[in-house]
Amino acid sequence: MAEAAMGGRKHTFRTVAEAFIRMKSPEWSNDKHAQQWTNTLATYAFPKLGDLPIESIDSQHVLSVLQPVWTTKLETARRLQQRVALVMGYAIASRLREGPNPGTWKGNLEFALTSHKKMKAKNPDVVKHHEAWPWAEMGAFVAELHTRVAQSARALEFTIYTCARTNNIIEAEWSEIDLDAAVWTIPAAKMKARKEHRVPLSRQALTVLKGQRGVDERYVFATAKCKPLSNMAMLTLLERMGHVGLTVHGFRSSFRDWVSESTDIDPISADPVAAEVALAHVQGDATERAYQRGDMFAKRVKQMQTWGDYCATPPKVAKLRRKVAA
Repeated sequence: MAEAAMGGRKHTFRTVAEAFIRMKSPEWSNDKHAQQWTNTLATYAFPKLGDLPIESIDSQHVLSVLQPVWTTKLETARRLQQRVALVMGYAIASRLREGPNPGTWKGNLEFALTSHKKMKAKNPDVVKHHEAWPWAEMGAFVAELHTRVAQSARALEFTIYTCARTNNIIEAEWSEIDLDAAVWTIPAAKMKARKEHRVPLSRQALTVLKGQRGVDERYVFATAKCKPLSNMAMLTLLERMGHVGLTVHGFRSSFRDWVSESTDIDPISADPVAAEVALAHVQGDATERAYQRGDMFAKRVKQMQTWGDYCATPPKVAKLRRKVAA
């Protein structure tokens, strides 16, 4: 089983994790799930556990991976703990080591780490999973983004103009985009709700796309090896820019806050229902959704263009704020 999957190689945490991911990949509906697993483990677990023999890993090793992020990156830490536990469980089931599982929470890590549930109950603002850039300062951020030439910078700019999720951006293909009609049609298979989603392309978004012509035949945003960008590329860019604490997903919140709070936009652009559709959020119960067959595309064309114009407005602040690590 695991022996064959690893081709007789040394049983380290890294090789066992890679075998587990290969074994599980066929059941994951999204092809990027395997990449997310690999990125999470490569970023946080492999530096400390990767080359250790799988049978020698104990709870202290796992804690050395989790403690640096446990109270500062709650969602990342939670997924990391679960993934380490699953890899260790796979090793035990494959008889590559004996139990108990050093990655499990109940009866093990719960005695050495703070409870996220209790942290949130005591202070709901203890963490913002998708911290957003203030919408009133979007012009300043986009202006700074224009000074960057990396593919990740163009992808992030396109993310801001389209309000799309990270996976949709890095998986965007030219075949999905109609430049003449100014629309990006994301297939249902790529959407979280498994429903086709049309994205109106503002003039600013089209400018980004036109600048991407010739980079890759298939993917809009690609690496030098003609592969999609890593799902960590834009987050890494934010960290390099000095914006610690921001997330890519948070720019979707920036857009939503702009719709709700700005007093300088027209009624169509300020339509909250259209904004929810733009974000591809599922609205209401099954009965309510049955009556909402349209996607409010005409309204959203106006809304996304107003948003694009707003983001492209020259900054009104002299310096961008910098998020600093706690």
